[in-house]
Amino acid sequence: MARDQVGGHRAHRIRPPEAPFHVAVDRALRCAAARGLDHPGRDREVPFRASRQRGRACPASASGGAADLRRVDPALLHPADRLVLNDVAPDALQYALTHLPPATRAQTAAAPGNVLRTAAHLAADHGPFDLILAGGLFDYLEGRFARALIRTTLSRLCRPGGTFYFSNIATPNPYAALMTHIGRWNLVERTPADIEADVRAAAPPGTVAGLDITADATGLTLFATVRRADEPG
Repeated sequence: MARDQVGGHRAHRIRPPEAPFHVAVDRALRCAAARGLDHPGRDREVPFRASRQRGRACPASASGGAADLRRVDPALLHPADRLVLNDVAPDALQYALTHLPPATRAQTAAAPGNVLRTAAHLAADHGPFDLILAGGLFDYLEGRFARALIRTTLSRLCRPGGTFYFSNIATPNPYAALMTHIGRWNLVERTPADIEADVRAAAPPGTVAGLDITADATGLTLFATVRRADEPG
């Protein structure tokens, strides 16, 4: 396993294949988002352990119809947990709320808008957040916008000790030519090194405690887990 430093902490590059995004979300809600980070002697439930009595807050940026959340077991949610769906399309949010399991829907709010433009309102109305999800959003963000989202998430949305979890299509992608020239589906592909470089460049000093990058079974989707540093002391 290759390792490097991000913000003075170890960053783990590509690891063995992972499950699809909804399974990873399920696992994160089981308090396993800290798996493989730089706290081998600490409880692996670190991101959520301190927040169990007050409940956890978890937004999903560019959630669309929230197909992944529909497949997550509602029993994983504590009664005090709060989910927030964020998307630029109000119709998608309405569809998501309509089709979520009733138990999940009861703990879910909608926050329409571009996450970069509405971050302040999102944080004020619903934050700070323990776990922030962005499944597929980075596929459409060029470098400066991806870095802006990382910076905004770590500085304005993520609670100290919280986790930012996002996916990105990988390169090389054997279907890239077909997707681009036939399907006219242009995505921003990245390598683990690209993601690491974006996190390194964007994260405010001292905000990153660890970075873990994995791939799904196909090798075409990368999952990045960024753990925000705890507050000093």
